Amino acid sequence: MTRKIVWFLALASIATLMVIGACATKNPQYKLSRSHRTAEGFRNLYAEKHSGEFWKWKRDQWRDSLPKKPAGGYPFPLRRPDIAYLNANRSDMTLTWIGHSWISVTH
Repeated sequence: MTRKIVWFLALASIATLMVIGACATKNPQYKLSRSHRTAEGFRNLYAEKHSGEFWKWKRDQWRDSLPKKPAGGYPFPLRRPDIAYLNANRSDMTLTWIGHSWISVTH
């Protein structure tokens, strides 16, 4: 066998053993007082079949164009950042929302 195949098989074996070892451990979040946390892992206490209710709701939503937008739209005030201040700031803590899920915290 070539060296590449030997290395690949060795790494694949190690990865497999790590996955098996991780699956064999007890749930660290297990608490007897909480019925949804078992020794084997999480258990959904409210597992119910909804027989297509979600897709019925989505179909109604698309058909009726729901939710309706408010008359004035969705107002969201925006301000342009003071880049010069942010670059020169060395003492104040600042929080700048960049967009969606990105926030820059500087202190």
